[in-house]
Amino acid sequence: MKTLKKILLYISSFFLIGFGFLLTYAVVFEENTYSSNDEILSGIILTSAFSLISLLFFLPGVHLSGFIKNNKFISRLNIFTILSLFHLATLCGFLIKFMKYNYEVDRNLAIYCFIVSLICFYLRKKSKISSKDIASKISSLTDFKYKEFDDNELSKLLGNNTKIISRKNVCFPFNFHIDLESKSDVEAQQMGFDVASWNKIIQRENKKIDENKRLKERYEDLMMQYEQAKQSYNIAKMNRNQMIANARKDNKLLPWIANPLGSPPKAPKKPNYYTIEDPKKEDFYTKDKGTELIKNLELKHNENQNYFNFLDKDSFSKIFDISEWKAVTKIMRDIYTSSETKNLGQINSDFEPQDQDIKIKFNNSFLYSDSFEGKVGNSNDLLKANIIDFENNHKKKKVEKVLNDKDLKLGNFKIKSNKISYNIKDLNYLPFLRLEVEGKNGDKKIEIIDYLSRTVVSLSNK
Repeated sequence: MKTLKKILLYISSFFLIGFGFLLTYAVVFEENTYSSNDEILSGIILTSAFSLISLLFFLPGVHLSGFIKNNKFISRLNIFTILSLFHLATLCGFLIKFMKYNYEVDRNLAIYCFIVSLICFYLRKKSKISSKDIASKISSLTDFKYKEFDDNELSKLLGNNTKIISRKNVCFPFNFHIDLESKSDVEAQQMGFDVASWNKIIQRENKKIDENKRLKERYEDLMMQYEQAKQSYNIAKMNRNQMIANARKDNKLLPWIANPLGSPPKAPKKPNYYTIEDPKKEDFYTKDKGTELIKNLELKHNENQNYFNFLDKDSFSKIFDISEWKAVTKIMRDIYTSSETKNLGQINSDFEPQDQDIKIKFNNSFLYSDSFEGKVGNSNDLLKANIIDFENNHKKKKVEKVLNDKDLKLGNFKIKSNKISYNIKDLNYLPFLRLEVEGKNGDKKIEIIDYLSRTVVSLSNK
């Protein structure tokens, strides 16, 4: 299924791109229709309209498939880049027409396309990326290769008149490793298999199957009779028509009266079959076999996780010390929107934070390693609450496996006592470049640059 989905994405993306190229070709090499400057306005309107229409095909096409997302050149194509390339191609078309027909309007349209192409190219360099776009990139990221920005790149992004006062990476943790140990007393309700209910359901479904079989055989028998009657009717109709055709011109009514056919046979109505259910055995473990107290149930578990799927949406900004990094906080919130419907998994990153970099860590209220009783009571226990939920899920799975070996299922599950110890270690970080800059008018401000898109992050609150 995944392979089929990938093939469909490739076909869709290349179809969209191909149609965009076809549209561009049609505009560039269309037959000359402008012969005077009076028509320059219609030429500008038509060129602009086709550029926007081609954009509707190019933009989703170049960002659709995983292959295109991973291509460093194509993945950086944006609206202004595509518009710039489109008008550059159209410029070539109008120059060819000008050389061929020597119409002044073609020259003026070529100048217009050249100006628009330059404007779009300039805007391409100045464009910024939103936190939602960054979140979208991270949600599909599997590998991150770190590459520093050189002075030339920063000048292109910020402008030649911008002075950089300070620069440092703000690094937020993504994947972490957790070692977890616990010892608990738990009450487990043991649910046995209800043989009587299962047999009753199976008998009912078997009766439905037998009845459907009988209805089908009856229907097939009626259909056979219908086909025979239909064939006989058609033969009789053909013979009567032949008699009418052979009769004298003034006596064609007699064979029609003498050979009545009646109404044609009607096809039998399809029967209403019973709906056959597919009962699952696990749904019939409903017989209460009593509650068992399991004492000193030990759990040892270690796993690599990512913070976005591990913590709940409201906990992250309270557990991590990110209050002064407003841009990063907004990015975190948008990444959570992606993580609610998707497991963000693991990222293979070669980035290692340096001493001068800012590593976002737990604030002072939370510990990376601790031992505690499995109960929480205030907001400072948010991390422990998430660890308890994580530990309970794995503990429950262990109890379910124990009961499953006895052909039993777990009903109600209650923890009587619980001692938990954990150790968390951050595995990798995703960096943002934080710059303090000064504009040509002396105004100072903070700019955040994303390493994934290598673009300035829009700090708008929208």
